[in-house]
Amino acid sequence: MSGFASSVLLGDLNDFIAPSQSCVNPIFAKPAKDGAAGEELGMPKIGLAIENDMDVGMSVEAFQAPPDLIKTSEQKTAKVSLSDCLACSGCVTSAETVLIEQQSRSEFERVAASGENDLVIVTLSTQSRASLAVHFKMEVPDLTSRLEAVLKSKGVDFVLDASVAGDIALLETANEFLFRYKNDSKENKLWETPTYSASVNSKSMELNPNKPNMSLVQHDGKVERKAKMPMLSSACPGWICFAEKSNPEVLPYISTVKSPQQIAGSLVKWYVSKLTGVPVNRIYHTTIMPCADKKLEASRRDFLDAETGTNDVDCVLTTIEACEMVEDYVADGDSEMMDTLQRNVKIPHQLEALNRVSMEGSQVIGASPSGGGSGGYLDFVYRVAARELFNISVPDGSLDWKVGRNADIHTVDLVVGDKTVLKFAAAYGFRNIQQIVRQIKRGKCPYDFVEIMACPGGCLNGGGQIRAEQPGVKQSNALLGKKRLEELEVVFRQRRVRYPQDNSVVHHLYREWINGDPYSDVARSILHTHLHAVPKLENGLLQKW
Repeated sequence: MSGFASSVLLGDLNDFIAPSQSCVNPIFAKPAKDGAAGEELGMPKIGLAIENDMDVGMSVEAFQAPPDLIKTSEQKTAKVSLSDCLACSGCVTSAETVLIEQQSRSEFERVAASGENDLVIVTLSTQSRASLAVHFKMEVPDLTSRLEAVLKSKGVDFVLDASVAGDIALLETANEFLFRYKNDSKENKLWETPTYSASVNSKSMELNPNKPNMSLVQHDGKVERKAKMPMLSSACPGWICFAEKSNPEVLPYISTVKSPQQIAGSLVKWYVSKLTGVPVNRIYHTTIMPCADKKLEASRRDFLDAETGTNDVDCVLTTIEACEMVEDYVADGDSEMMDTLQRNVKIPHQLEALNRVSMEGSQVIGASPSGGGSGGYLDFVYRVAARELFNISVPDGSLDWKVGRNADIHTVDLVVGDKTVLKFAAAYGFRNIQQIVRQIKRGKCPYDFVEIMACPGGCLNGGGQIRAEQPGVKQSNALLGKKRLEELEVVFRQRRVRYPQDNSVVHHLYREWINGDPYSDVARSILHTHLHAVPKLENGLLQKW
């Protein structure tokens, strides 16, 4: 199994940009065979050990080269974590080995069964549910109940529906768009790199890290409003890594709203902790997501609590890993036990208050608005903008999409009378992302809002989704993948559509947890995050894409 693909060249941008197979930071660059090159430059040898949670020895020899982005110990051994990968521009994402070993199914199962936490919670994405349902040929509600039973047999206490966090993300994104549109400074279109920064934790960051003029800034989680247009969506971690490391000039245009995964993380670690009285550092939170880059996103120091030292999301499993867990469970002859668990699962008394945001009852088929399997950002922002800015009520159903030069670029215009007042686009895959970035750089982007996802086909076709397999049938992977994506889209469209503003759970959370309105100061401190311009590596020859 591999939810990852190889790195791609600059000219091959119509594909996933997945984690590198090796670290390309100059600190860890492979020396010449005889070591002469490194010695001539006066660089001492150091040892590199990949930091992981498993007893797996991994080391290579390397030459230390400035800048010293990763601190070495007295024994000259550098420790590389996922957070270190985020602070390095050597490759667009990170080393596959680091991802697999620090966030894995085996680690999840070990922690869940250990009893070392008071509460183990799993948040399940709608895209993963759809992929699992298609793979096992089950209806989504039945699949959800079965998966919940398997998870609880592993030691999980509670399973939450990610669509609630998705609804909150949509409301925040729409309200941020309204603010940007009303306050857009038409002349402020400079294409310039923001100050380089690196997060320390959720309340502080370093400006100009590893430089003589480095300074520590305490922001206490506050996120300032931005007014640059067009506004670009922020839910895709692959896109965010690409922007931070390769095109930091575009960061002011990107929404500051957290992804649904990280909103769910804040919800679990803080609201659930408040409800149950369980300390934040005694809650273990895992998500099941369609994308391997979600593992990297969860490890951002922006989501690390300064006081408790815990992440909002402790572990991320891909849909593939969840599928393997179910298949192994059935293969072990536990299917009858799973049926019993399914019938007997009850909410523990002390967690009764969580019923409002659980997978139980009415929330089992919770859905975001129609408009694609990537969260429905464009669809929802379009409808809210039409209503709030132009007093137009958009009918339910599909928007009047126009397909661009390829299947992964879609556009739709908002027309009032005979005048086009707003233009929207959905751009999936790095070829289309590059085009949007170039348009903004030249000041010629025609759109007001762009929903951006790194994977061709969007999140339903994420790198962590289950791939179609037909043994004995000679079909190309591309054709099989296209058929599987079509199946997933059919399942996704069968969901009960429920707009975020109609979700009583969301209203309850804004009232009881956020204590404020969407995009208010308090909402931005909880539901928004900072993006960081990552300094370029000194040695451009080692840059990997």
